[in-house]
Amino acid sequence: MEARGDEDAGAETSGGEVRAAEPLGDGRSLEQILSSQRLENLGRLATGIAHDFNNVLGVILGYVELAKMASPDSKSANHLDKALGTIGRARTLADRLMGFARGAAREDSSGDLNAVVEEVRELLSETADRRVAVSLHLANDTPWVPVFPDHLAQVVMNLCVNALDAMGDEQGRLTIETGRTEIPAGHPSGLPEGTCARLRVTDTGPGVPREARRFIFEPYYSTRDDGTGLGLWAVRQIVERAGGTLEVENMEPGARFTVHFPTSPKAAAAAAAKASSAASAEATTPRGERILIVDDEAGVRFVTRSYLEAAGYDVLEAETGEDGLAVLEDGRGPIDLVLLDLHLADISGQEMARRIGLKDGAPSIVVMTGDPRPDQVGPLPHVGKPFLRQELLDAVQSALEPPPTA
Repeated sequence: MEARGDEDAGAETSGGEVRAAEPLGDGRSLEQILSSQRLENLGRLATGIAHDFNNVLGVILGYVELAKMASPDSKSANHLDKALGTIGRARTLADRLMGFARGAAREDSSGDLNAVVEEVRELLSETADRRVAVSLHLANDTPWVPVFPDHLAQVVMNLCVNALDAMGDEQGRLTIETGRTEIPAGHPSGLPEGTCARLRVTDTGPGVPREARRFIFEPYYSTRDDGTGLGLWAVRQIVERAGGTLEVENMEPGARFTVHFPTSPKAAAAAAAKASSAASAEATTPRGERILIVDDEAGVRFVTRSYLEAAGYDVLEAETGEDGLAVLEDGRGPIDLVLLDLHLADISGQEMARRIGLKDGAPSIVVMTGDPRPDQVGPLPHVGKPFLRQELLDAVQSALEPPPTA
């Protein structure tokens, strides 16, 4: 890993000095308190919007997938594929909104950095000024990182948008590089010893002004009149939550942002699992297990039921928590699995999961939610809304598998 130069050489870390202000009783300045309150209020608003948007998007996604399943070889299949790609981008936006609202990354998630960069490159090819050439240099041995893929995409996209904005209307070049770096013990960056994934985004713009480097990663700070000041701040939040580092240095010409993400055993396992997931999914056939869907959105229930019945499952559904509990008691036979929405109108998903667990021969539970933080889903397996058909079937299959014998 390259050592950072001193300030005159143009390097500044995300933990740079903040603006001086008179501290209040708790050590924070008035400016910091007001900024925190503003973010909290925006977060509450964003949470409600993201929840409703995920439900609507899930229904649209479902109908498009069902249409493709009904006519896989039709002339419209290509159009449906493009629609799914566009919906995928909307899923990313919804997840970014939820991540901003909650201020926390999803746990136990891993992302393929090279795959994410390639997806961002495709988006940039449709939106970037044609006077800017975009080039990729992706190392084949770049490790997976313990960051949710949509958050990883946000890091890459925000850094690229920042670079494009810096170059403005001038001709230029945007270069995105990935690789791996071995970090020795006691490295001054604070990174743990071992392997890190490296991301570099370099532009040929004017570089970062010396006076801006102290504040460039702070919320609401922007060198542009029309800037929000949240793009690089969001990058900093995601990188630091993953235990990584974020640096900026001026080049000749332009600026380079370098991110290092520590790897983890779970990220390595996710990379290995991806290679074998398709084969294992094809090898497992549903055996007519009975599944109860509990969700207050009719469209979500219809799409979910259609996915499951097409795969060979026997499906029941309920609109409310009380209706779901009644189905479990009405003598229609055993339920093998409950697909449970966390945000029901009458009973919280957590309370309903507790009450289901008290029953003799309690079925397995998979939570359906757009906010799968540990304090929301607890130890229960979950599938993120909005979900693709295969994502749902993978979660169901995993929950129905018998536990390994000792």
